[in-house]
Amino acid sequence: MTTFDGAAGLLPASGTYKMAALCDERSPDWFKVVVEVSECRDDAVPAAAAIFVFFREAFITVNSNMEVWVNGLFTRPPAAVSDAVSLSAAGGNVTVSHVAGVAVLFGPTGEVTVTVGASLANQLCAPCGNFNGDAGDDLKLPDGRAARDVAEVVDAWKAKDFMGW
Repeated sequence: MTTFDGAAGLLPASGTYKMAALCDERSPDWFKVVVEVSECRDDAVPAAAAIFVFFREAFITVNSNMEVWVNGLFTRPPAAVSDAVSLSAAGGNVTVSHVAGVAVLFGPTGEVTVTVGASLANQLCAPCGNFNGDAGDDLKLPDGRAARDVAEVVDAWKAKDFMGW
């Protein structure tokens, strides 16, 4: 895993983790990206098995077969989910995009790439970092304390709304 600012490290074992979010939960552009990580592949390397992307306008799930659900309804990309949220598919990947500058790409090999626009700099929380250009401050636990490594940070951001999955 590599943060927005370039800090890198290995993912912990299987689990469901909040990876990126807008800190201000009251913002109209609020989002949260949750990734289900699994080691069930042949190479035993942790990889994403599903992504869950939350916006004010919609809740989107993409599984490892690149099947997409919007608010619980099966949906085939490309699709305009709302005026702010859209889905696209290309090269076997599915991308979930928001007009605020957030894009989440999920590929069939379990790779997840989250990109954000400059307007969201220094407003982000979770293991992907705060997007302020300083990799040195990315390894933060939810309470603000420094972590030893990426695995500790990711483990601390387990998605509590997905416990038991």
